[in-house]
Amino acid sequence: MDFYTSVQCIGNNILYRGIQGGKRIKSRIKYTPSLFLPSKKVTHHTNLQGEYLDEKVFGSIRDARDYVKGFENVDGAPKIYGQTKYDYAWIAERHPEPVEYDQSKIQIALLDIEVGSENGFPDPYDAVEPITAITIQSLDGTPTTFGCGEYGAKDGEYYVHCQNEHSLLKKFLSIWTKSYPDIVTGWNSKFFDIPYLFNRIKKVLSEEEAKSLSPWGYISERKAYSGSQQLVAYEI
Repeated sequence: MDFYTSVQCIGNNILYRGIQGGKRIKSRIKYTPSLFLPSKKVTHHTNLQGEYLDEKVFGSIRDARDYVKGFENVDGAPKIYGQTKYDYAWIAERHPEPVEYDQSKIQIALLDIEVGSENGFPDPYDAVEPITAITIQSLDGTPTTFGCGEYGAKDGEYYVHCQNEHSLLKKFLSIWTKSYPDIVTGWNSKFFDIPYLFNRIKKVLSEEEAKSLSPWGYISERKAYSGSQQLVAYEI
């Protein structure tokens, strides 16, 4: 059973993660998308009204975007058909049939961090207080906690004692990057744990190591809402 777990369009590439032949795969694919234009002759393509369309294949995603942008606000411009969300277009071509998932092969990580709060609850985007503990657990696995203090782990727990915050972050990343999860979940992880981790790792280690939270070394920002408050979410 083959299926995808993540498809992202970055630049001219499709960043693909999924299961193929029972094995996890990760691939950066150059994509040559197609768009469609009205045709005066009989073709193999039509719009929803049954009108014939010519397929126009582009050398790259950027070429297709530039072509569409070139007709913006142009009087008499031809109507352009096709999916301009190119990750969706690629999925439709690669997986034309309904996708069946094997949930046992999807890696879900529960993430929780603890941070210093002697000076009040810290802002995740400033990340001025040290991270004192990180716990990560798969849904069916043993929770692993990285911390600097002494702790007597109970049955069903695994504790990694670290000398300092620098060591803690290094050890956490060594585990994280060996087996990137498909899904990350937790209590407010979107607006606290992930932003705090990213910004704190940048401060203590480096921006390059902070970007290694992503399997592609690429992290983007987007505005999102928590209730009525507009915040920044990091896409890893």
